[in-house]
Amino acid sequence: MFFLGCLCMFCFLGQSDAAASSNKDVILILDTSYSMIGSGGGYKAKNIFEDVKGSIASYIDNLEDGDRVTFMTFDTAVRVFPTIFVDDDNDRDILKKYISMTQAKGLWTNTYYMIQAAFSKAESLETEEDNDRQIVIVVMTDGIDDPAPDSLDKRLNIKEISSRYSNKDWWVYLVNLSELRQTKKVAILKKELDKVTKHATIIEAGKDPAKGIQQDLQKDIEDKDTGTGDIILTILLVLIIIAAILGLIYFFTRYSSLRVTGILEYWSSEVLDPYITNVNLTKKGARTVYVGKGFDSTVTIRDIQINVPFEISAVRVEKRAMLKISTRGSYSIDFVNKEQGQYLESGDIFKVSNYTFKYSSEA
Repeated sequence: MFFLGCLCMFCFLGQSDAAASSNKDVILILDTSYSMIGSGGGYKAKNIFEDVKGSIASYIDNLEDGDRVTFMTFDTAVRVFPTIFVDDDNDRDILKKYISMTQAKGLWTNTYYMIQAAFSKAESLETEEDNDRQIVIVVMTDGIDDPAPDSLDKRLNIKEISSRYSNKDWWVYLVNLSELRQTKKVAILKKELDKVTKHATIIEAGKDPAKGIQQDLQKDIEDKDTGTGDIILTILLVLIIIAAILGLIYFFTRYSSLRVTGILEYWSSEVLDPYITNVNLTKKGARTVYVGKGFDSTVTIRDIQINVPFEISAVRVEKRAMLKISTRGSYSIDFVNKEQGQYLESGDIFKVSNYTFKYSSEA
């Protein structure tokens, strides 16, 4: 019941976080280079630009009232449109107008200037007074950094950009519209974005831009917004902990209950009419009983001629509790009533050096 209560508590906390989710500051960034319309061999020379713009418009329809959206485009240069506070469908129509007017005429793809502009805008929004909105940056492009040759001398470095920003709680999405999945350059960019925020995600949309933007991107944002991923992770973690604890309990109950039980009688084999000593092994309450003459023996026999004690241990053999007898010394354990063996049964008689022993399971 305690663990069930913990599980419920974790789930409740996750749901509470979801209920407390705030509106978002969304920065939508669209690649407007020629490759988006198939020029230059990009995207296997397919014109995807209108489809992408239509998918962005559909994404805007799903924005919540209270969200703010900044639309940006980039190719050789970066253009930033006025930020729109989404209060009704009229505001959404303004955003769609920005998108519909956009054309892909850029000769180059200046990705790193765009990232610098996006991060700068995100930071300015984040530092506004009383702004508790979640920052969401969505970059839609079919290529990674292809600046004009005459700008190489002043080219930005992604490592330099990422070094200016760290430990941000921004949700950064790179919607990869190229059919080349996870290229080396994409992987390098993702690695640098990971230094800025732990919420950097690549959405592969090369084969189906509409699905990537309208479904995959939307679903990932909704999962983060509702805390679904955190709830599932928390539940899995709790279940793993419960399974581990149950395993420990099973192990403990299975093996801690093993105790040496019964009566051990012993006498000197060198005396004609020896005195017989009885030891109640059950009362020792031990899993292993040591029989010898030293201080480390559970049953002490002062004149037994052995260098180290022999052991009687409670073990489980095929789900059955049994007593195993063994020695680490140079002497042998010789059964009288049966062939040599390693397990004790009631009525067994055995000799160890100058002493004879008889075991009985009746305590």
